[in-house]
Amino acid sequence: MEMIQSFLHQSVGFLIPLVILLGALIFVHELGHFLVAKYYKVKVEVFSLGFGKKLIQYKHGDTVYCLSLIPFGGYVKMYGENPADDISEENKKVSFLHKPVGQRIAIVLAGPLMNLLFAFVLFSAIAEIGDLKALPVVGQVQPYTEVAEFGIQPGDKILSVNGDAIANWDEYKLKINSAASDTVTINYENYLTEETKSVSLKLKTIKNPNILSFKDTVRTVDGLDIVTFGTSIGVADLNSSAFKSGLRTGDRIVKFQDKEVSRWYEIEKILAANTSLTLKLLVERTSAESKTPEEIEFILPSETVVTNLNAVGIERPDLYVGIISPGSAAEKAGLQVADKFIEINSKPLKYWNDLTNSISAYSKETGPLNVSILRNGKKETILITPAMLTQENPMTGKKEESLKIGVGPILTMVPPPTQAFPARSFSESILTGIEETNTWVVSTVVGFVRLFQNKVSAKSIGGPIMIGQIASESFKIGLVPFLKIMAIISINLFIINLLPIPVLDGGHLVLFTIEAVKGAPVSMRKVAIAQQIGFFLLLFLMVFAMFNDISRVLGS
Repeated sequence: MEMIQSFLHQSVGFLIPLVILLGALIFVHELGHFLVAKYYKVKVEVFSLGFGKKLIQYKHGDTVYCLSLIPFGGYVKMYGENPADDISEENKKVSFLHKPVGQRIAIVLAGPLMNLLFAFVLFSAIAEIGDLKALPVVGQVQPYTEVAEFGIQPGDKILSVNGDAIANWDEYKLKINSAASDTVTINYENYLTEETKSVSLKLKTIKNPNILSFKDTVRTVDGLDIVTFGTSIGVADLNSSAFKSGLRTGDRIVKFQDKEVSRWYEIEKILAANTSLTLKLLVERTSAESKTPEEIEFILPSETVVTNLNAVGIERPDLYVGIISPGSAAEKAGLQVADKFIEINSKPLKYWNDLTNSISAYSKETGPLNVSILRNGKKETILITPAMLTQENPMTGKKEESLKIGVGPILTMVPPPTQAFPARSFSESILTGIEETNTWVVSTVVGFVRLFQNKVSAKSIGGPIMIGQIASESFKIGLVPFLKIMAIISINLFIINLLPIPVLDGGHLVLFTIEAVKGAPVSMRKVAIAQQIGFFLLLFLMVFAMFNDISRVLGS
């Protein structure tokens, strides 16, 4: 019974956002065709949301308005749109195909353009409500970089770049990329002392990670990232207070000193201001059957001042094994989840990067890696021979080779804190709507170009399941993310419907454009052949998208 209830709950949580999203986008698209057809006095016989059997219908005037069984689309049926129909002279004035070619082009074009307009309205509404943007808080500092040498730490807040104040991470990236020189001056606030500091940093030009951009390179501050470490913990000392209290490697702190925490630097900030001799933790236990967090309390000696959780045996799990791939070199060598890496070939390890760098530098001539680990409080040594693994980049579809041993860390990465940034005026909302719409139109076009260039994997194409998953997840987060996804998909529909594929609006536009140029309609035989080709192309794309969806679900 519980399984059935869980399934029904998940199904409802998946279907409702999907129906709302698709319903809105289909309605807007078909409304475009409908309104312009009515404007040019074309008789509209059916306005349907969905295909197949009509579930609900209502007739008003000449038009039957209905909801149909299959929700993945819709249609506007216009009188006289079939060339084979026998149209009387009297009815030609309301027949679609008997309207001037310019009017027919306008009717067909209205659907995609309504999707574009709808995206603009949504982006403008998001700007008015307040778009959620990442705050300019340092999430991660890569070791051995210039940033690390200057002492910038996770949790520090960037205040300005070259004297220009910034409010969010987008503005930070914009200032970095538009800097006049290869050096920038950054003012930031230390997250522990709240002291303002200034530092000059060199910029590095890297390959643009955004494949949906025409820019091949971008500039960045090497070693500075926005994502940060979560609050999973490592417990290595079996004699520690943490271990004796039942805490284990992989457990996650959700509250510390009665304050909610999701990032490791938040714990460090609370510790820096701590004056209590009692440490209170609310912890999610990985080993417990119940998902209910457990309260754990440490009472410290009166002379103890705790500024680091190591005092009770808790540490950030930088070097702890969290995942072991089946059949990997790590599994063959006997590595276990919760093992802690200590040394490789007698070289101490401090960060996970030290481990990956040692593996990347492996050479067959030197023999297996001599790896020291800590397991159940005891030091052990094992031999591991890294293997060259070929992995497919999920976005590009390219095969990438690298030396691996088949392990992943316990460390969880957490997105940055966000804040709503509403527009300062209605005119700013409109301008933001225009800018965002333009940005996503360009990104979508670039995505199609990259797809045809084979720089984006065809496996990234998704169907109803993928759309439903995205809609469901964004719906859970809040209204703004859901509206943003709706706007982005609306732009995708705008572009897709303009593709010159018969059956789609773009195919009709091609035929009508040829008619306008020739001064005569394309022959019915050629139209029929084109429509058959278009139908099979569309069917192939739908089957391929569904195949990708099912493969992703089974793969996850």
